[in-house]
Amino acid sequence: AGKIETSLLWAAEPDCVDTSRFPAPDDPGPHFAMGPDAREADRRLGEELIARFAEALAAKARELLEAYDRLQPERRPLTFEETERIWQEEIRPRMGEMASMCDTRPGQAPPPPESRWHHNWKVPKLD
Repeated sequence: AGKIETSLLWAAEPDCVDTSRFPAPDDPGPHFAMGPDAREADRRLGEELIARFAEALAAKARELLEAYDRLQPERRPLTFEETERIWQEEIRPRMGEMASMCDTRPGQAPPPPESRWHHNWKVPKLD
């Protein structure tokens, strides 16, 4: 977590951020999930970002509700069969395109064999 993530957490859950536990700036690490700019975190920045995110989400919700009211789409629950068809025909074939379903990002190395994360780092291939 870097500056932004730490700032957000600090604003949302202040007890979860203890800046006294940051390693010294000249400590080479590794520092696991700590980003190089985490020391720049600021609770007030986190509060400002949360307010902006909430504002943007509220605006998007209003936009979607207005569009829904304007379009009046047909409403009915999907059956299990329809849900399964959507999964098999539309989602599953595109799983390989999804960033969250890639083994690594461009330029990222896989975890070394001795890493605790190595055992499960590969995303299962869906045939």
